[in-house]
Amino acid sequence: MRRNHLIDLARVLSMAIVVSFHALLYYIVLDNGRVEVLPYGPGPWLWVLSWVLCLLPLFFVAAGYGAAATMERNAALGVSYPEYLLSRLRKLLGPLTSFCIVFVLASTIPAWFGAFEPAMELSKRFAQLLWFLVVYLGLQAAAPALARLEDSHCLIAMLAMVLATAAVDAAAQVSGYQELHWLNLATVWPLAFQFGIAYRRGWFVRLRRWKLALMALAMWALICWMVLGLGYPASSVGFADMLVANVQPPTLAAVWMTAAQVCLLAIGDRSKLFRSPSESAQRVLGVLNALVLPSYLWHIAAIVIAGALLVGLTMLFPVLAPVTLSSLALVVCTWAVLSCIIGPIARVDQRLIPPAPARMPTLGPTLVGFGLLVTGLWSVWQFGAVLHPGAPLACVSVALLATAIIGIRRIGR
Repeated sequence: MRRNHLIDLARVLSMAIVVSFHALLYYIVLDNGRVEVLPYGPGPWLWVLSWVLCLLPLFFVAAGYGAAATMERNAALGVSYPEYLLSRLRKLLGPLTSFCIVFVLASTIPAWFGAFEPAMELSKRFAQLLWFLVVYLGLQAAAPALARLEDSHCLIAMLAMVLATAAVDAAAQVSGYQELHWLNLATVWPLAFQFGIAYRRGWFVRLRRWKLALMALAMWALICWMVLGLGYPASSVGFADMLVANVQPPTLAAVWMTAAQVCLLAIGDRSKLFRSPSESAQRVLGVLNALVLPSYLWHIAAIVIAGALLVGLTMLFPVLAPVTLSSLALVVCTWAVLSCIIGPIARVDQRLIPPAPARMPTLGPTLVGFGLLVTGLWSVWQFGAVLHPGAPLACVSVALLATAIIGIRRIGR
């Protein structure tokens, strides 16, 4: 089957939106030479627009599509599950190793020089981005089972995920404990992943465009009813004036948003959008797809650097403050910084990817390595990465992550 370049484009665009959105979460104010970083509250206009602009679900749809294609190739080549899982872990290990080294150092050094509390707070805040890797790794490990499920009981599985998500939402509403929505990580994004597998199998592209358009409109109508009638948050993503939203943690509204986006993707596919790009466009798209994960891991650092550069420029030329301290300037500067640093980082990441195993990996060590890696990432996500006697849980988290990285590198040697 031919490569679907529209899926590749969707993956790149979804991550580009994530980077740009995170650059918009805060804005900078200079008050008599004192720098203040304040959370951004855009108001209802961007709450509504977020239901169209938030393309994060498409990343998991594209991941499911790619996993289904990989399963097809593996079946033809007779690739075992340990080989498949280790190959996924190896590709992730390069970007993850470089990021973790820098993140642990950046979290730890200030803690030992009189800034323990701020270091802990910032380390935990920046570690929030690791939720994505925990979910992504879990989906990659479960991909063969989800692909088999797609071929046997796909509708039942999808319905079960929808009902489980609705049950969690109802429990959170009744109890008032919004943290329950984190349980939906086990249903909403796996469902988006399942949509991607179904897309690979031809589910959506077989439908006529008018039917797909009606389905997308129906999904958005459901979202409107849930927001206006059931009290769901009015924004898909969180802002300073909308702290509780529908994507992180996800709600049932994120399921309908995902379904609507898949329908629009299928309309583009049926319209032959980006079906036969030029060879140069394919090369550029290939490079951009390879940089998706490093860009995600390093975009927060790029935002911080961009903010510091803009503050410095404003201090030198105060008359430029309305421009240099604008939200748009921060987004543009963030992309400029990320474009400058991501190439060298990606080259380092490539060197840190462990070589292919010399012998066939076995299931036990591979699953142990995977389990340690997911546990370590989850722990750092919860407790930060400060190596200090005052942060024992963070120390254990970093130790778990380091053990996983070293252990996976040794599998098959």
